[in-house]
Amino acid sequence: MRCVIGIDFGTLSARAILVDVAGGVILGESVFRYPHGVIDRQMLDGEKLPPAWALQHPEDYLAALENTVKGVLHLTGVDPGVVIGISVDFTCCTLIPVDDRLTPLCLLQEFEHNKHAYPKLWKHHAAQKYADQLSRIARQREEAFLNRYCGYISPEWAIPKMMELYDQATEVCRSAAWYMEAGDWITFLMTGNLIHSSSYATYKSAWSVEENYPSDDFFEALSPGFSKEVKKHTGLQVQMIGTKAGELTERYADILGLKPGTAVGVPSGDAYAAVLGESVVEEGELIIVIGTSSCDAVFTKEKRRIYGIDCVLKDAIIPGLYAYEAGQFGTGDTLDWAVNYLAPYEYYNEAKEKGLSLHQLLSAKAEVLKPGESGLLALDWFNGNRSVLRNASLSGAVIGLNMTTKPEEIYRSLIEATAFGQQTIINAFVDAGIKINRIILSGGVARKNRFLDQVYADVFGRDVVVSNNPQASALGSAMYAAVAAGPERGGCRDVFEAAEKMRCKDRVMVTPNENNHLTYRKLYEYYRTIHDYFGVEDDLMRKLRALKAGQ
Repeated sequence: MRCVIGIDFGTLSARAILVDVAGGVILGESVFRYPHGVIDRQMLDGEKLPPAWALQHPEDYLAALENTVKGVLHLTGVDPGVVIGISVDFTCCTLIPVDDRLTPLCLLQEFEHNKHAYPKLWKHHAAQKYADQLSRIARQREEAFLNRYCGYISPEWAIPKMMELYDQATEVCRSAAWYMEAGDWITFLMTGNLIHSSSYATYKSAWSVEENYPSDDFFEALSPGFSKEVKKHTGLQVQMIGTKAGELTERYADILGLKPGTAVGVPSGDAYAAVLGESVVEEGELIIVIGTSSCDAVFTKEKRRIYGIDCVLKDAIIPGLYAYEAGQFGTGDTLDWAVNYLAPYEYYNEAKEKGLSLHQLLSAKAEVLKPGESGLLALDWFNGNRSVLRNASLSGAVIGLNMTTKPEEIYRSLIEATAFGQQTIINAFVDAGIKINRIILSGGVARKNRFLDQVYADVFGRDVVVSNNPQASALGSAMYAAVAAGPERGGCRDVFEAAEKMRCKDRVMVTPNENNHLTYRKLYEYYRTIHDYFGVEDDLMRKLRALKAGQ
């Protein structure tokens, strides 16, 4: 038996799985919840954070790496000698400023109270104005790279976050030797090799295998002197996904309980790993990974430009294919908001008596309602709009509230809103000439909430395949680990062989209710009315956010 370990570093926790390469059987898993979670309201010393900030603590990543690997080995009792490879995926862009020893600056005493010295999580949206500036200047200069990102750069990505540092945190910039993606940093610790994964570079740093990075002239046009600063990120060696980053050092082999020399794969973005983990490697398959946020991916052999999606990049996930990414800033996050702030005390008691979570209780109550019965219509922009409006300054809304509105009605309207947002993305793909032959729902939210799956099928008016893969991202990382090990060690020749040998076969088909679909077609028209008004025609939401920020 030959095994590999895949580790998925998510927003709130990390999980490792041990997988048998020959059949893709998950032999065991171990989960570690980050003690510090997401730092988005106040720093550890009590300093209040501005709106749209989202930080994390790198010590959580270190503890997660050690605890999950040791945990899965202990749980399964597998001999570490049969583990031939390990690889990680990570939320991205999660950017860490490090010194010349690759120590995160926030771990140094002089920076422990500086919010800019901490890893800025993917959903740190405080760099919105820098993303707007970057996109505007790139359009004015007719920069070719902007076409790969359909005309707009997200505040989530690396360069806007570095612009924010350069403008607001001179002391951090002065001490930073590199700005690293968290997944690259973890991989460096394991191997001692300083690389930049092509998965991160293409999607989050404006690099492409065809055109490299934007020019120094462009970076200088963003701000005088910035071209030198940005090299602390773009100067890292880009290494292609699906290759070996290095081998496990003796130090980290001892820390993790593995053998020195174990192959370590080039890290991936979490959602991109899930694409491989669901064995989506062909044209015409749209995968929607639903977690705290949602990430969509589809492939073509020929390059197309699509309105409002995040990017189109070659060889970013599957060699030889153009990968298109879109998605939503908040899905599970939005439903968590409803559970945390709308459910009254008696609902807690009812859920406890029935042995249900609040999500399960609200879903059960919402499921008995008919589409449109509540008279509610929501906008799914609680974290801003990622696709197709590409505006993190937008806000959520629920229209139609009255004195009889119940929590489950709002909960249902939010699920419907996320489905309408997905329909808008699907329409953008189809309008660009991409044929969608099959839709696959993946991720923890899709797996755990069959009511949500049914709403999505009803809104789309087509069958959806729902994966019961409990750890799609971690499985994708395990596949990359098998490819890094190579056939000579009992691994896989390439990602196509890994996808075939290690694929998850546990899937269910959800068929739409035609009557519900007809109602949703009408509701979707109403959704597009408020979508276009608040998202395109009026800037009320931006004004409200500015007022909240004291601007």
